[in-house]
Amino acid sequence: MSSAPCCANFWSHTIYDWGDVVPPVSYGDGISDAKCVVSGLQMDYRRFQNQAQLACYTNERDAIRAYDAATPITTNLMGTFKDLDYFEWAKEMDVVSWDNYPGMDTPPSFTAMCHDLMRGIGGNKPFMLMEQTPNQQNWFPFCKVKRPGEVRKLSWQAVSHGADTVQFFQMKQSIGGCERFHGAVIAHDGTEQSRVFKETTALGGELDRIGKRIMGSEIRAKVAIMFDWQSYWSLEGCVGPTAGFSYPNEVHRFYRAFWRRNVPVDIIESTTPLDKLKQYDLVVAPALITVLPGVAETLESYVSEGGSFITGYMAGIHDEHDLVVPGGYPGKLRDLMGVWVEEIDALAPDETIEVHGDAVDAKGEIVASIIHREGARRDRIRPRKSPDAILVTGFELY
Repeated sequence: MSSAPCCANFWSHTIYDWGDVVPPVSYGDGISDAKCVVSGLQMDYRRFQNQAQLACYTNERDAIRAYDAATPITTNLMGTFKDLDYFEWAKEMDVVSWDNYPGMDTPPSFTAMCHDLMRGIGGNKPFMLMEQTPNQQNWFPFCKVKRPGEVRKLSWQAVSHGADTVQFFQMKQSIGGCERFHGAVIAHDGTEQSRVFKETTALGGELDRIGKRIMGSEIRAKVAIMFDWQSYWSLEGCVGPTAGFSYPNEVHRFYRAFWRRNVPVDIIESTTPLDKLKQYDLVVAPALITVLPGVAETLESYVSEGGSFITGYMAGIHDEHDLVVPGGYPGKLRDLMGVWVEEIDALAPDETIEVHGDAVDAKGEIVASIIHREGARRDRIRPRKSPDAILVTGFELY
């Protein structure tokens, strides 16, 4: 425990024995379900929870494998679910599967991002759409009925982003329990004449006619976006500079720009090795607040060898222990980005700041930064194959 005092020496939290360690809960040092007095404790506890639950899965998987050497084994994942680092989980799964339940106000681009994330954690292999509902889902405040043709669109969206299966929960609507109003292929009326049954049957016919030609297909993207669970936990665990951060939404801000232009995107982990990064013309790392060991050096090599890299606000601030990297923001990315971020200002929920660039005028929100250039250029036009590192903020674009 000799290294503990330097990580926890705040408000007399020096740790001398394992008995001094308490979970980051309300009767200890927890501020809320996402924040803690000692943020490093919160990060380590999230890692512990992730690894403990993953160990449960692998124990069950191995028990099955002892009697069945061939059948693929998986478990249902849930898109941008915060508590589990799905990149670690996918390494232990034969095939990635997930449950897609977008809300009534979920943008199609966010659902597309989740599909690409599930494909990405599995190494760009086809995934299973394990669950979706053929009609309404019952746990939202307002359980909207799927409009005619909506489930078909959602299903083909999954296929276009790499799904090799399209499945539903549930086949027959239960008459009791908390999901009795959750949609089903066969509703409480028990008839095959319902709109939902007929639409599901028609979709099955379409998939049957086309499926053999496209199953096993791969998406070949030249753009990659990093999704990093360590940054997820760290960014949303910060007490300041603002309460407005949602890590998945910050990633989506960047993702939707490519989605709107029909640019295919692979989603990768921040520790992706250099040989794989070099497969992409452009790598984007939204809100990469936690820079794990070796990541900055890999990105520097990627850019020096001709790759283009984009990151933005709140990047590079923390190390793997959730400690601020001394020497100024963006920490380990400062030399690569060629800027010093002197201050980070928080904007109120209805407040915006004007952003003026060579190619665009827009409004920024959530945070704005005072930035000094240390080698970065303001010009936006460069030779196509030249190496590039760009910092996008709520104030200026370099």
